[in-house]
Amino acid sequence: MEYNETKTKIEEIFSPNSNNTNSINDDLIKNFKWCIESNIFKEKKFKEIISSLKSLLSRTEKESNENIENNEKENKKPKIKKTVPYVGIKNIGSLCYLGSIIQQLFWIPEFKYSILNADDLKPKDPSYELLDDDNILHQTQKLFTFLSFTSYGEVESKDFVLSIKDQFGKRISPNESLDSSEFYQNFCDKIKESLDNTKYKYLIEDLFGIKIIEKKICSECGECNYKKEEYKNIALDVKNIKDLYQSLDNFISEEIINDYKCQKCNKNVY
Repeated sequence: MEYNETKTKIEEIFSPNSNNTNSINDDLIKNFKWCIESNIFKEKKFKEIISSLKSLLSRTEKESNENIENNEKENKKPKIKKTVPYVGIKNIGSLCYLGSIIQQLFWIPEFKYSILNADDLKPKDPSYELLDDDNILHQTQKLFTFLSFTSYGEVESKDFVLSIKDQFGKRISPNESLDSSEFYQNFCDKIKESLDNTKYKYLIEDLFGIKIIEKKICSECGECNYKKEEYKNIALDVKNIKDLYQSLDNFISEEIINDYKCQKCNKNVY
């Protein structure tokens, strides 16, 4: 770029009708203006001016392109006004399983209102730099509030997702798809811990607790053995099943256990 071209370009940038001076370094502006007004483009200043000018033009062009891209994205993805009483959870990566489970929990009135009313008496936890509050109960309350009152068709879930950790304290990855049952179990465990010091400490057990008693009867001596286990969910058959009642009947139906050793008669029975 020659001397005259440089001077002309600088004058164009700082003309009264130019919009290119937004967010440009003030010292750089003063330097250019001083050079133009004083009309002293000396040899020793020439390289410095060209270098600054190139940097300025590059930055201006980059900002302009970014603004265009952002506008295009906004135009392509406008916010959708809510026309029905139902609101979606914006999916991030491969977290469709998360949205499915949380929506089901949200639409259980006892669970939703208990979560919204719970007070763990804890302040915000700013320990994680990407979150203003690294507390899963608080983030669940925020998400449920948005789902309840937003005027749009979907709500953001980023902060909620970031607050969820597995049993080892590792945060879930948006790029990794997990088993929905595994996520449900982990989420219930974390919420249960968060509610320990509130009046809703037994919420999870009261709403979702399942107690199953397994009875084994020896076919030889008739001895009965009982085993009680607790679950938060059970797996039911759905293929070729007409309704939930049939699935539950199948779940508790009798079955023959091969090679079972009776503790009373000490025989292997079939």
